[in-house]
Amino acid sequence: YALSDADIDKWLVSNAAYLSAGQVRRISKGGDHYEKLGITDVDDYIDKSDLCSAIRMRSGGRAATFFTNGGRYRFVNGRLVAGMLDVKGIGTHELADVSHPKVTGLLN
Repeated sequence: YALSDADIDKWLVSNAAYLSAGQVRRISKGGDHYEKLGITDVDDYIDKSDLCSAIRMRSGGRAATFFTNGGRYRFVNGRLVAGMLDVKGIGTHELADVSHPKVTGLLN
């Protein structure tokens, strides 16, 4: 069956519209990006209670792979079977080296 564009948009937002904890910290008050976005209160834009886990590949930059469909997965014959979505641009991770001014974690 086919999904409408609106259904696809809704699915993408519910499965991949996340920022990394490191990026949220950087754009919050006291973070090195707080002044860059002109946002007074990050909580007006980000629901910090809506959390999920993702897999970050080594040297993956701002990308992460999310389990889709509520994080459901299973193992079949010792192999992981899951819906996964590779998402680019979610922001830097907590331990990222941000010493260079060009390493913002923001898409530019």
